[in-house]
Amino acid sequence: MFTIHPANGDRSVIVIDSNFGFGESVVSGEVTPDHFVVNKVTLDIIDRTISRKELCYTVDLQNQVSHAVEIPFERQNIQSLIDDEITELAWMGKQIEKHYGRPMDIEWAVDKNLPAGGNIFILQARPETVWSQKAAAPVAAAGASAMDYILAGMLAGRKVS
Repeated sequence: MFTIHPANGDRSVIVIDSNFGFGESVVSGEVTPDHFVVNKVTLDIIDRTISRKELCYTVDLQNQVSHAVEIPFERQNIQSLIDDEITELAWMGKQIEKHYGRPMDIEWAVDKNLPAGGNIFILQARPETVWSQKAAAPVAAAGASAMDYILAGMLAGRKVS
């Protein structure tokens, strides 16, 4: 989960990618994850892409090691998170971003064997380092009047006071 859009730097959204099982299949690029874009203010899901997910990583209970398993055909096109989990993750992401005062890259997990409301876990949170490091473009040109600054900010949708 990113509290800034990792493709374009949009700070008004939270982006969540998910698959069944451990995150290894997403991080390694072995699957195209489900992709959710959430409005950071309203927590509405404003875009969703459900991908075909053919494998996931899970634990081998005998050996206690992670291994890839094929997802049954009838589950491959099913959304890997329910909407309430997406909303809860986005809310948690907002709180983490607020705490650190900057956009964050957050790893998380959902334990489907636990009841809702207590089954989402934050595993790691670190600063987002691509878009948040870019210098913001000036709101108005150097030497512009105060009115130019205010109008430029209003047109860009920025808070000016």
